[in-house]
Amino acid sequence: MLKIKNPATGEVFEEVESTCISDLNFMFENAQKAQKKWKTTSFQERKDILASFKANLLSKKSECARLITIEMGKPYTQALHEIDETARRVQWFLDHFENFLESRVLGETKGIKEILSWDPHGVVVSISAWNFPYAIASSVFAPALLTGNSVLYKPSEICPLSGIKLREILLESGLPKDLFQTIVGDGSVAQTLLEFPVDGVFFTGSYETGKKIANTIKNRFIPTVFELGGKDPAYVCEDANLEKTIDSLIHGIFYNAGQVCSSVERLYLHEKIYERFLEFFYSRVASLKLGDPMLQDTYIGPLGREGNISFLNQQRENALKKGAYELLSGGASKDEPGFFYKPSVLLNTDHSMSIMKEESFGPIVGIMKVKSDLEAVTLMNDSDYGLTASVFTEDFDRGKIILAHIESGSVYVNSCTHLSPNLPWGGRKHSGLGSTLSLLGIEEFVKPKSWYLPPS
Repeated sequence: MLKIKNPATGEVFEEVESTCISDLNFMFENAQKAQKKWKTTSFQERKDILASFKANLLSKKSECARLITIEMGKPYTQALHEIDETARRVQWFLDHFENFLESRVLGETKGIKEILSWDPHGVVVSISAWNFPYAIASSVFAPALLTGNSVLYKPSEICPLSGIKLREILLESGLPKDLFQTIVGDGSVAQTLLEFPVDGVFFTGSYETGKKIANTIKNRFIPTVFELGGKDPAYVCEDANLEKTIDSLIHGIFYNAGQVCSSVERLYLHEKIYERFLEFFYSRVASLKLGDPMLQDTYIGPLGREGNISFLNQQRENALKKGAYELLSGGASKDEPGFFYKPSVLLNTDHSMSIMKEESFGPIVGIMKVKSDLEAVTLMNDSDYGLTASVFTEDFDRGKIILAHIESGSVYVNSCTHLSPNLPWGGRKHSGLGSTLSLLGIEEFVKPKSWYLPPS
């Protein structure tokens, strides 16, 4: 039985029964049967159901957003945005999957016509994250269903109610009940699920959990996509527009209490603008309201995981012991019940400190002064992760040259954390393997078939 806590109060507000092993057997078998029928349906039928899902999701926007806020603490205004973003992603896949899946004549050799077509994998597992329970899930289930797969969906144990609600809306929209099934439980349930002969695994979460999953399925030769977070850097050049840069970085560091895979967690400032940047940055961070996530003006809500408070405290204390000091005094909030953490901005940091090396996933950032672009590039690349990286400069060519030397899946000039369905989302090094979103994110859910036919 899962006890679901409201992170704003720390109190259990719901208990949800975990999926038992005997049920997993039936769910897997039913998913196999449903997928065999589903893959023969027309593109139009699949489109109609997912389009109906999008409309139904938007009609329940307030209800779904409120559930996100209660389960994982995201401010309600930001949860509303997540529902809008989910609908936008679903629409992108609706607009693009059909053309991608169409069979293509690629040539003719010695009188033999050469055609490429695509088949779905079959039954795919989606083990998803709690920080964006709808948006991250949609990057998997939308292309998976549209390309003819069935989905066994394991939401995080932090937000199973959102996962249950997601399936409810899909069924209301006309999706056959066995094509998308929500599996409730902790990591042991996910481990059991992976022991079934599934046809693909799509995981979003920590690097350590990703390693365990990879080890479980290592001899299976099935497609896998891992999105494993990051330790994302930003570099502010001496010619940057500070007002616009700070606006972008406030969002990039503290949105969703820093619980975003692409949150900026390391900040490198050119020495010529170091003091001036900190003066403006201090006032902006100090003005951010931390508190009740249901209030309109709250920007930072509670952490989604109570256990992350101690981890963030360890990072902060490690840095302070090694010579760092705080621009703002952060840490666990004693004024509020629940899992609140005041923003912490650490100065005089270096790469001997865990704050500059290990993923934080909270409203905390380490700042270093640098003398040159070369020093900034060296430090930005000094990480086991490679999800995103940002450079702020008025010289766009300079920004592009710097980013060309950065080992990251997504790079930004004068922005950060932006994500579009037009481009693939994925990381390098410990940040993951494979891609979601874009045409590449459709291709992850199908396997090619080459046809050699007589000319018609």
